[in-house]
Amino acid sequence: MDSIDIILNLIEIIVLIGGGLILKSYLPSYFKEKGKNLATKEDIGVITHEIEGVKSQYSKDIEILRADLAKQSHVHQVRFEHEFKILADIWDSLIHLRKMTGQLRPIGDTYNPEESEEQRKSRRLGEFISAYDGLADKIEKNRPFYPTTVYDGLIELIRIVDMEAFDY
Repeated sequence: MDSIDIILNLIEIIVLIGGGLILKSYLPSYFKEKGKNLATKEDIGVITHEIEGVKSQYSKDIEILRADLAKQSHVHQVRFEHEFKILADIWDSLIHLRKMTGQLRPIGDTYNPEESEEQRKSRRLGEFISAYDGLADKIEKNRPFYPTTVYDGLIELIRIVDMEAFDY
């Protein structure tokens, strides 16, 4: 039994030495690799958190820009619609004034024989002045809502129509 005990002790020593060598070389590298993996996992978590924060901030910034653009677009749309309505209204008044200016000295004039020439002139001038005043009022009241070039053209037209009415 002595020889079996010696062999078992020898095997036990070999196993312990082999196990110690394995533990000495394998376990440190194993734990080192596990530590690297854990650090990488933590780093990835931090980087992912930072990326998500940046994405979130960009999303907020984009939404703010979209809201600003929508607001500006709405303002421009409302302004355009208002300007268009004003210009259409002025156009209607221009057509009416043109008609009344033409009625001051109509071609192929027909008139009521019971109306004197002075009454006819007075009536026509009254209709003209009503159309003229309506247009002039619209031009001045709405001046901020259309371009200066349009205003200048309208004022020139008013000057020409003034001269026609004065000549009449």
